[in-house]
Amino acid sequence: MSVIKIAIKGADDVAFTWDGADVPLNSTGTSWKGTVNAEVNSKHLYVITVWGTSGQGWTATVAAPDHTNKHAGHMSPGGFDTSGDTEFEV
Repeated sequence: MSVIKIAIKGADDVAFTWDGADVPLNSTGTSWKGTVNAEVNSKHLYVITVWGTSGQGWTATVAAPDHTNKHAGHMSPGGFDTSGDTEFEV
């Protein structure tokens, strides 16, 4: 197993799913953080959804010990954004 670290900044609220399951993230006041255990030598799918004010910027990292996915965006006029389905190989 490998520990995957999740960090999201710039969002008022967040949702993170890993292989279709909700992963709880904790607010530190300036960011959202959490971890998930992942089977090594396998592919996984995650989705980040963030909420905030229209145009508000956000960033996220999803990191394994050997590589990191980075995301950045801005909230839509409706006040949300998403990474979409993102593949992550451990």
